[in-house]
Amino acid sequence: MLKNYLKIALRNLKKNAVYSSINIAGLAAGMACCILITLYVLHELSYDKFHQNADRIFRVRLDLDLNGVLYREPSIPFPAAEALARDFPEVERAMRFYRNDDFPMIEIGDRQFIEERFFFADPAVFEMFDFPLIKGDEKTAFIEPNSVVLSEDMARKYFGDEDPLGQTLRYQKQFDLKVTGVMKNVPNNAHFKFDFLAPLQFQLNLWESQNGPGGRHNQWFWTGAWTYLLLSNDHAAQSLTEKFPTFVTKYFPDRIKGGLTLSLQPLTSIHLHSRLDNEIQPNSHILYVYIFSAIAVLILVIACINFVNLSTAQSGTRAKEVGVRKVVGAGKSQLVAQMLGESTIAGLVAMLLAAGLVELLLPAFNQLTERQLEINFLGNWTGLLLILSLALFVGVLSGLYPAFFMSRFNPVGNFRRTTTASGGNETLRKALVVAQFAISIVLIIGLGAVHRQLRFLQEKELGFNKEQVLFVKARPAVNVKFEAFRTELLKDPGIRNVAGTSNIPGQGAFGYRFVPEGGSIDKPAMLPLLLIDYDFLATAGIKIKLGRGIARTSPSDQAEAFLLNEKAAASLGWKDDAVGKKMQLFAPGTNQIGKSGYVVGVIQDYHFESLHHEIKPLVLTYANWYDYYAVKIAGGNFAERLATLENAWKTFSPDWPLECTFLDRKLEQLYGGEQKLAQVINYFTIIAVILACLGLFGLSSFAAARRTKEIGIRKVLGASVTSIVSLLSSDFIRLVLLANLIAWPVGWYAMHKWLQGFAYRANLDGWTFVLASAGALGIALLTVSFQAIKAAIAKPVEALRYE
Repeated sequence: MLKNYLKIALRNLKKNAVYSSINIAGLAAGMACCILITLYVLHELSYDKFHQNADRIFRVRLDLDLNGVLYREPSIPFPAAEALARDFPEVERAMRFYRNDDFPMIEIGDRQFIEERFFFADPAVFEMFDFPLIKGDEKTAFIEPNSVVLSEDMARKYFGDEDPLGQTLRYQKQFDLKVTGVMKNVPNNAHFKFDFLAPLQFQLNLWESQNGPGGRHNQWFWTGAWTYLLLSNDHAAQSLTEKFPTFVTKYFPDRIKGGLTLSLQPLTSIHLHSRLDNEIQPNSHILYVYIFSAIAVLILVIACINFVNLSTAQSGTRAKEVGVRKVVGAGKSQLVAQMLGESTIAGLVAMLLAAGLVELLLPAFNQLTERQLEINFLGNWTGLLLILSLALFVGVLSGLYPAFFMSRFNPVGNFRRTTTASGGNETLRKALVVAQFAISIVLIIGLGAVHRQLRFLQEKELGFNKEQVLFVKARPAVNVKFEAFRTELLKDPGIRNVAGTSNIPGQGAFGYRFVPEGGSIDKPAMLPLLLIDYDFLATAGIKIKLGRGIARTSPSDQAEAFLLNEKAAASLGWKDDAVGKKMQLFAPGTNQIGKSGYVVGVIQDYHFESLHHEIKPLVLTYANWYDYYAVKIAGGNFAERLATLENAWKTFSPDWPLECTFLDRKLEQLYGGEQKLAQVINYFTIIAVILACLGLFGLSSFAAARRTKEIGIRKVLGASVTSIVSLLSSDFIRLVLLANLIAWPVGWYAMHKWLQGFAYRANLDGWTFVLASAGALGIALLTVSFQAIKAAIAKPVEALRYE
């Protein structure tokens, strides 16, 4: 019996090759999309779970509310780790990570590299986390401060096939670090990756030699250490969190403890649920997991609906077969089993094609999502079983309705070929098409909204000039001769201005403690601070609203001048009279006032952070030591300007490579997650629309066949081709319009929720919805018109003979 069913199923698939190919191709495309997105979602949900103690590891988070400005930090003061381990029995082990903002130069022989993934850590890192060494001893790797552990890739990069253990690397042209270990590359699903790991004690010793024991690394107001705790058991987090207020009162300075709270972040939740101010590395967002999961399910649903509609569209061609089987004694259950067998075979064939598509498309998908996803269909029996289960599930689910629909055919009607005219359960088929197009329209609306928001981010006035501004990473040798370096660059008529600053616009600014006029040294204001030179405002195109800028012509400005943005002036209660107010700035790393002066001007608010954040208060003051140089270029010959910059750099900083980037490109990187989302939605929306059109093609075929005789009579009576096409298309237009009514509120809600992640966002105007609807309607008309025109131009005689 089963062998007979299999033969018949294969024969029918071959007999209806065109419809079968469309059916299977649609299912394969839907399954492939589902598998790809599932790989991505599972990867995102797996972050940091490879650590054996992942469920007991937490990161300490700090929230500080000062003067209505909220700072959300994933790091805490350096002394806190030792105090937490000492004061609380719940803490089995505490350790810290640190990374310098100034990425170090690493040298070996005559080769130099700037390494961004160079971190410092406490020795407990190898006990708390699973970063196994393949060379060296985890217990002794960090005994000496001047040590370093390399990843496999870095060991190969610097030493090739040589044994790196015991060899040295030059750090920042000042220190020799001995390689004491080689670790496996950090897994892709870790919330931060590093290639170099050196003892934190090395950095602490360096600060101690520079600043003495009173440096900021020993203070409780500098949140520089990403601190992780290994708790004693699974339930210790709650009891420890309840004790944090007492801990804050005991250790933190009185002037900030009132607005300060500590909390714990589970290690495995950081990647998807943490978007704080100074993350150790950029995280993703749980919303993207939800969006991608929804897209996977929706595309698979569309593919299944296609199968149903295309199968029912073929039902008329199989009416006699079903009638014969019923006459010779086939029962309903046997017919259902046969039809389900056919759909299951189609599902399995589709899965084989889907597997091939996944293998083919995975490299491009990895590039699109910036992940390194892998799949091994044969080597992972659990995964293989799940995929086969998906194929069977999709095959059975897709075949249920066609099977029961055709098993109800009347044998007598079948021989008279009236089954097609009856139409079966037409309401369900139309509902499925409405569902398909509703899903497609929601995706089109989402695509339009995401692109609109990205365009808004790119075009929004930021309060500074981002075009033709080059930012160069500063170096000590250039800082000490900055005026001469600036003068050399300005000899090129294509360079309009050069300035020094501590931060790149859009990248934020670090908070410092101030005592504004009328304030108290015991309760300072915490405000972001930007260090600039005389020419920064002009170079960046930032406007002055009140007073003046920091001027070369005013000798006291170096030591005394402060600028505020409008938000800072308002937050201090100086909205209209800030100029002339006294300001005091604490020296970094101390409890002493380091700079005292007056506000000389108020600048226009500008976005010194990304547009995910509202504009915060900002203080600017003069400094002669910078982290970046801003070079304003006039004209379009960038190659000549870069040549000028490179020549000057070789003169002033021959030992350090030139690192530079255009500001507009740097700003684009702030919205990399949104750009990836737009690209993913782009591709999957196209697939969803194509699949929906296949389903509509099936239903329009069914409708045209069911009304064949009616069309013939109308043509005999003089109906034109246009009127017949209109007759056959009108029903489908109504279905698409109904799909719009369903899709609009769903699309609005989904995009409204997504846009809440931006402090500044585009409006969801009606055109996004109208254009999505018009696009869907146009695509639907093109799809339906093919069958409608084919039916309309058929000979009336053939149509009248149809039944």
